[in-house]
Amino acid sequence: MKVETTLQNQVAAMNQANKSTAEPTPPLAQPTVSEQKADAFNVQISDRVKEMMATVPSEDDVRLDKVAAIREQLAKGNYNISGKDVADKILNALKS
Repeated sequence: MKVETTLQNQVAAMNQANKSTAEPTPPLAQPTVSEQKADAFNVQISDRVKEMMATVPSEDDVRLDKVAAIREQLAKGNYNISGKDVADKILNALKS
C-alpha cells in the first residue's frame, strides 16, 4: 500500500512539474483555400502508366455487340470459358 501511494505521489509531482514548465503549443495554421486546391490537384503520372493508357482500346475498338452477348450469357449463367483458351492467352501475354 505504501509503495503504491509513493508511486502515485511521484507521478502526480512529475505531472505538476511538466504542467508548470511546458509552454502552450500554438494552434496549427489552417491552409488557405488556394493551398488546399494546389495540394488536391498535384498529380504526377509515371511513364509506365502513360504507356498503359496508350494501349487501352478506344470505344471504337471495342466490339460492343460481342460484349453485350457475353454479358447476357453471364447473367443467365451459361457462359463457358475454355481452360485451354485461357491458358493460351496467359502464355501469349507472358511471352510478349
